[in-house]
Amino acid sequence: MPLNPVAYLEYRYQSLVKRFRDTGRSPLPCMALSSSLFIDPFWNVYPCSMFDAKIGNLRENGFDLGAIWNSRRTMEVRKVIEDEKCPHCWTPCEAYQTVLGNLPKALTTRWGVGPAC
Repeated sequence: MPLNPVAYLEYRYQSLVKRFRDTGRSPLPCMALSSSLFIDPFWNVYPCSMFDAKIGNLRENGFDLGAIWNSRRTMEVRKVIEDEKCPHCWTPCEAYQTVLGNLPKALTTRWGVGPAC
């Protein structure tokens, strides 16, 4: 079990890959649109790089990310994610903040190939 925080995130990410492979579902509740989002090269804003649910465009909104973050559309898509109706992924781009956002569960539950703390 690594003691370095970054090494721990990688360790936990890797230890949950098997569960994702076996179920096709994210092994922890996703934190997309709670702690992160994705901006493409055209300034389109999405919950993550895997979910094609555009929530706005920064250029069209005067580069006001707060307006997009607090919009009705974002709240609707956030609910879809909370209801686990998103595409389900387990990429490092989303998994690291998902592990951090679910830290008590990530620390105390045994999954995949690695032991819990």
